[in-house]
Amino acid sequence: MLNRQKDIQTGENRHQIGADLALQIKTDIEEMKNQKSWRGFRHAYGLRARGQHTRTTGRKGKAMGVKKKEIKREALA
Repeated sequence: MLNRQKDIQTGENRHQIGADLALQIKTDIEEMKNQKSWRGFRHAYGLRARGQHTRTTGRKGKAMGVKKKEIKREALA
């Protein structure tokens, strides 16, 4: 079981674990952003990168709804 098949820089098959794997994934994502690829664009804007629907799902953590204006108390009195 290999998690780095055909590595982009070296072309060899490797299996990384722990902090090395996390660092490699982070650098891969940054490389996609720098190349301005579709997946890099999705990562940069915090959108789903693997083809999921986004119209109705994945709304947690984002601002939803309309903010009401504050009523001035002096105008009513």
